[in-house]
Amino acid sequence: MSSAKPRYQLYYIISTLIKVLFCCCIARFSPFMLPLAIESILLMFILICSRSTILTIFLIFAITINACQLANIYSTGEYLASLTVFNINQFHDIGSHIFSIISIILGYLLLYFVDFIVSRKVKYICNIRNILSICIVFFIILYCEINIITFPIHNFVNTAHDVVKIYTYKPEHINKEIFIRNKIPCYSKDYNINIQEHKEYNVIILFMEGTSYRVLSEEITKNLWDLKNNSINIVNYFNHTAATFNGIRGQLISGYQLNPGVQSLNSNIDITTVPDFILKNTYSSVVSLPTILNDLGYNTVFVSPHPNPSVFNSWMYTIGFNKIYAHPKNMNLTDKEMYDFIYQNLQQLSKEKKKFFLGAYILGTHHGLDSPDAKYGDGSNPYLNKFYNHDIWFGEFLKKLKSSTLYDNTILVVTTDHATHPSPEFKQTFSSDVLYFVDKVPFIIHYKGVNPMQIDANYRNSLSMTPTVLDLLQICNVKNNFLGNSIFMQQDDSKFAHISNIQLTFYKTDASGVQVIDPNDPAYREVIGLIMDFFHFAR
Repeated sequence: MSSAKPRYQLYYIISTLIKVLFCCCIARFSPFMLPLAIESILLMFILICSRSTILTIFLIFAITINACQLANIYSTGEYLASLTVFNINQFHDIGSHIFSIISIILGYLLLYFVDFIVSRKVKYICNIRNILSICIVFFIILYCEINIITFPIHNFVNTAHDVVKIYTYKPEHINKEIFIRNKIPCYSKDYNINIQEHKEYNVIILFMEGTSYRVLSEEITKNLWDLKNNSINIVNYFNHTAATFNGIRGQLISGYQLNPGVQSLNSNIDITTVPDFILKNTYSSVVSLPTILNDLGYNTVFVSPHPNPSVFNSWMYTIGFNKIYAHPKNMNLTDKEMYDFIYQNLQQLSKEKKKFFLGAYILGTHHGLDSPDAKYGDGSNPYLNKFYNHDIWFGEFLKKLKSSTLYDNTILVVTTDHATHPSPEFKQTFSSDVLYFVDKVPFIIHYKGVNPMQIDANYRNSLSMTPTVLDLLQICNVKNNFLGNSIFMQQDDSKFAHISNIQLTFYKTDASGVQVIDPNDPAYREVIGLIMDFFHFAR
């Protein structure tokens, strides 16, 4: 290795063991623990043997990548993905969890910094044995990389490639006419849903952050549990995309989106200052639930948990809402605060004597957060705490809504932006073996006089959300570019109904669960090509 004295050799052995132990503790024996530990040892070996400036720069870069990968494995149970990169500007949404991530990165870097200082005190001899040792280790790693496992640096390169591909994606030619439809097939009249045909209903859609259907239980989420049993409850219904903005916008336009956000509004700006020409030219080719309801005389608003200015609020403005309501408090709202804020705005809207559509995003169940208010049991499990806490304040909101005059003519939809991220803690808490960021999610429709029923979505996805709401309202003869159909349409002919997409990965949903689609599979080549075209059409 080098002409290190025995005490330095002992140090290197101990240092290696510490790194392996650090990786094992942080990665918690996930499948990524072994490649991370192996690559960590290799980087230490190169650091000890090398005195090259170029190689030192490479080592700094490589060690930093490994530190970030380890922190991401701790947080999500997997390597860094392009989805994480695109949502890095929303890091504040995970609350104090960010400090754990930063601590892991700094701790990992510190281990190598000590190695660097120690190795520079040892006289290094560049001989055949040292060079041969490096070559042998390198080729062993290369063999393992090609034939057995993917190492952190290789994964980072793949992720960087995906990010560039997503940012620069542009099809050579698309036929926009293939996405245009002249009406929405409506089938809700086939069900005994007790909607008054000529009555004007308000619409409220609550997007809970990251909530899979498996989270709902009589013990943890009693209010949601009772609601679904006294409403139209859609089961076997999957999210069609992630993360938050893609999930909310994707449902409101009944379509897919590749690159989150809006390039022209991708900054912290006050949405009240956005020039009209930007708004009119952003997503101008895409029809959404808000734009349809705007044309029919609705007042469309969205209630955000984020303060102004914020990237999220800027993005939401472009979907077509008349107004975004943001609390003057200069920090994200807790679920208790958020439901109070939603109800305040509902009261204000009711005074305007105009039918309205209110959408709202409730943040408190976000990955990495714990409950700031109510705790479940002994309060030791953040997942149980935050879902239990959300349910309490949702229940309080529902009581107030039912006691108001709004309840007489309002349709309440409770759903989510996407499934819960399948982190190791989530899977352990809910005894889940889910592998992907696609899972069954809640879709609950409630209004005064509803006939409770359970409708099987037959493994369709959340592309159906907007068409279903419009079907309920009997708004059928409208031009649109929706890829999904109403859940009330039992013989769904949409080729997208069982295809979920996150960035450049595609999934199919059926009775056997969720499977990754090979993009070269002839059976899916056409539909994937259409989705890729829609990315550009709906950007």
